Amino acid sequence: MVAGRAPGWKVRAVGAAVSRARYVRAVRDLCSPERLRRLAGVRSYERGEEYAVEGRVEQLTVAADSATATVMGTAPYRVTLRRDPARTLTGTCTCPVGEDGGFCKHCVAVGLVVAGDAGPSRDELRAYVSSRSHAELVELVLGALGRDPVLRASLQLDMAAAAGDPAEALAAAIDDAAPVADDLRWDEVWAYAERLDAVLDALGRRLASGHAAEVAELAERFATAVSAQLEYVDDSSGAVGATIARAEELHLSACRRAAPDPVALAERLFELETSGDLFEDALDTHADVLGEAGRARYAELADVAWAAGRPSWTLKRIMERLAAGHVDRLVAIKARTVAHGWDYLEIATLLRDAGRLEDALGWAERGVAADPDARLREFLADCLREAGRPEAALAQRAAQFREQPTLAAYQALRAEAEPLAAWPRERAAAIAVLEQPPPGIWPRDRSALVSILLWEGDVDRAWKEAQAGGCSRDLWRALARERPDDAVGIYRRLLSATIDLRNDSGYDGAVELLAELHGLLAPRGQEAAHAALVAEVREVHRRKTNLIKRLDAQRWAAPCP
Repeated sequence: MVAGRAPGWKVRAVGAAVSRARYVRAVRDLCSPERLRRLAGVRSYERGEEYAVEGRVEQLTVAADSATATVMGTAPYRVTLRRDPARTLTGTCTCPVGEDGGFCKHCVAVGLVVAGDAGPSRDELRAYVSSRSHAELVELVLGALGRDPVLRASLQLDMAAAAGDPAEALAAAIDDAAPVADDLRWDEVWAYAERLDAVLDALGRRLASGHAAEVAELAERFATAVSAQLEYVDDSSGAVGATIARAEELHLSACRRAAPDPVALAERLFELETSGDLFEDALDTHADVLGEAGRARYAELADVAWAAGRPSWTLKRIMERLAAGHVDRLVAIKARTVAHGWDYLEIATLLRDAGRLEDALGWAERGVAADPDARLREFLADCLREAGRPEAALAQRAAQFREQPTLAAYQALRAEAEPLAAWPRERAAAIAVLEQPPPGIWPRDRSALVSILLWEGDVDRAWKEAQAGGCSRDLWRALARERPDDAVGIYRRLLSATIDLRNDSGYDGAVELLAELHGLLAPRGQEAAHAALVAEVREVHRRKTNLIKRLDAQRWAAPCP
């Protein structure tokens, strides 16, 4: 991805192109009875199971990695289950237990319904429908129309098209469906996307009936109208972006059947791509319908726009695609907008890959002077070594470490210095940077120094530095593995910070820490020390019922008699 380019709806649409059923499966994967029982406890799980069987879960809606529903208990309670990026399941509910942060029986009920919502396969449904009489199917469809507004709207659209001018009816349907009255939250987007999909279904049927030129125009109208609404839509699921991508696919299919004038098509696609962020990479996607004449017109328009002023990211990308395989042209295009270290690195990499090492070095050196990016310094060091200038390469590695003192930079510095017998000198300078960091150096604790000392095997000094200045959570755990006699004290500190999060994620993390500590101490015959720490956690946090439930489920954490 080019620097500064924010991911747009097309990136999000990649995930949304998967069917809604895929999202159901993504949530369902985490709603196993075992997981739900562990989250809720035995009693709440049993009550939730009863609620699910009794049909108390209503208005179930599944979105991207989440599910919402109303559960009819002593009052209607609203439940939301989420699958977070770490693939853990969390639940919220408006009942008293849920408001206190507990995974309640209502969450269990929704989870069980989601987990069991596989339904019959498409082939099974087709076989069943085929077995019914015409009259039965008519009644079945009428009943569905009464319950499903999207299906009803789709049928009404077909009726309107049959009764009058189909193109006019479809254009009106697009104009009615695309606008949003107010900003749409992420959980409101599915209904909007379904409304849009109903219109696209109608366009697909119109294309199948032989009206390709008409559908090409309508698909463009749809994409333009819907993309104008994206600023008012939280399309984090990509569902709306997926409808735009589908409209673009319809447009391409229609163009292949209608065979429009390639020059006029190129002019229209160029305008849409450069001004509306639509039909991205049209030179590739529409290559067969553009042909040589259309591609030539596209290139002509791009050259004129490029010469007219500072180019947009989209125009730059078009120019780069047109210049593919021509190194000097690509360098000239990229150089037009060079601003950051990453831009210099792109050009330098292009030149080195073309076998032009000296040109690559020139661009990399200018880039480091303008913006000392760590990736660019690393590239420059490699090129300098390749060019037979190892001392200059070492200087770049040393500068890289001073700017970003990390274990990886330290390891690279050592690898560069040892062949020159310069490691003692460079190591002393690197350690001095970590012991007395100059103003502006970013480490605020001693994680970098501790990680380096552990890598070098100096555990005692790493321990002293960690105690004196602190280090990251992972490094504390690494120190515990090296110094098991100090492990209980280390894990006591880690547990306190984790439990203080006061949420299910923190409680899960605490159980994981205790399990990790048990695995460290048990082989050493120190299970009593582990049991004492568990008892301490139980006593100090006895009011945190969700934490205690999690401990109860662990065989090594049974309550003391």
